[in-house]
Order: sequence, then C-alpha cells, then structure tokens
Amino acid sequence: MTSEPAINTKLRNQIRTACEEFHLVEPGDRILIGLSGGKDSLTLTHFLSELMREKNFAFKVVAAHIKFKNLPYGIDAQYLQDFCESRQVEYHLVEDNIREVYLENDHKETCIHCSRFRRAKLMELARVFSCNKLTLGHHLDDIVATLIMNMTHHGRFSSMAVKLDITAGEEKYNMTMIRPLAYTPELDIKQFCVENEFQPAKCRCPWGDTGIRSQTRAAVDDIVSKLGEEARLNIFRSQFHIIKKTAPEHVDPHEHKHHGKNNSAPNTDIEDIGK
Repeated sequence: MTSEPAINTKLRNQIRTACEEFHLVEPGDRILIGLSGGKDSLTLTHFLSELMREKNFAFKVVAAHIKFKNLPYGIDAQYLQDFCESRQVEYHLVEDNIREVYLENDHKETCIHCSRFRRAKLMELARVFSCNKLTLGHHLDDIVATLIMNMTHHGRFSSMAVKLDITAGEEKYNMTMIRPLAYTPELDIKQFCVENEFQPAKCRCPWGDTGIRSQTRAAVDDIVSKLGEEARLNIFRSQFHIIKKTAPEHVDPHEHKHHGKNNSAPNTDIEDIGK
C-alpha cells in the first residue's frame, strides 16, 4: 500500500487548525464552496470532503461551479463533476452572464467587478441550496496581499476576514463566509496538486492576474525571500495582535475633513480581487 505524500498531511493539518482556531465549521452545517476548477478550490473541496466525514465535524459540502457564458472559458465541467462525485460532494453547474458594462472600456476594474458579481451569485446560491455557510478558496498569500494593498493604497489596516457573518440579498439571508485556507501558502497548494495529480484549470481570462494585486504579491514574495517564510505568516498574524497601548486614539483628520463629522469613510477596501 502506497503511503500518501507528506504534503497531504501538511495541508490537512493547516486546514484543520484554521477550522478549529477560528471555529469555521460545526456539526450540521451546509457549506457551499465556489468551485472555480482552479488549484485553490479543488484543494479546498478535497480536504473539506475529508473533514465532513469525521464525527467531530459532520457537516455537508455543496459545490457550485459558475460558468460565465460571455467570458473566455476552458473548464472541463465533467472533470469537476467526477471530482465531486468521487468525494461525495453535491455538485451544481450554474450558467450566467457577467454584465456587459464590466467588459467595456480599458478593463482596469474588470477583475474586481467579476469577483464581486461571482461572489454575489454564490450568496444567492447559498440561499437556493439552503447553505448556512459560504467558503472561498483564498489562501494565506491572498490574505497577506490584501492586507498590504489596503495599507498602501487606502491607508487602512484591513484584510479578508477568515470568518465573517453577513446578510445577503433582498431576502436578507443570514450566512457566514469562511476561508479555511487562511494558514495555507500558495506554494503548498501547488505542490499538493502536482503530487496528487489534480488537473486544475488555468485562468483564461485576458485580464486576470494583472494590476496592483500581482505587483503586491511580488513585493511580498521579495520580502519573504529575504526574511524567510515565517515573515508571511507573521504579517497575517499581525491582524490579531494590535497593541492597544500604542495604537493612536485620535480620529483621522483627513477622514473628518472630507466625509463630515457624522459620516464614516466609504467602504472601498480591496477585498476579493481575482478570485
């Protein structure tokens, strides 16, 4: 009997740790996963399908693949269906069109609009499939890059929440958004997919992986190459270790000046670009 690759145990422990430390899953949950067909969502689907069969977790996983008919598409939908069925994961293929206005002009904001549109569709599907949680495939690198992007472009210490209670749609449907790959570096995911012979789809979108996110990730990689991999994890951990004693207590004068005494700044934080 061939033993499984060591990377499997590593990722399993990372995901289990995230689920336990942040209380991401509970018995009886119905969890919708946005299955794009990329390496991140395939990896997440695989390990959640393992966890759901354990007595301590005992939840249900539902996978939804959204096909935008007016975007370049090269996904093997049959592979995704077989992938889910072999893991006892309920699978749905959903077709839609992204709004044409997002595909016009110079495409500078196509990725963020596409991501938000896709996420809104997943929230709608969570209600349709009676899921109380929506899980996204953002990993450690995504979260760290978003934190740095918000600091450098918005002057805000804000990133992707590992767990977030939300109310979605006109029906005011309550659900929780979770990110179980929060402790998992992208390199580990790539290695896992190679060693387990997964067939992740490559992004064929002509506007994917460009702009400030790719630049920020390259900058973070440069820091990590000089300081060591622990630096990436420490940037992530910094969100949970803010020293109140040294934190400024005054209101930002620029926010006060431009937005008025009783108004907060608009919520323009960079979040789910490119996923």
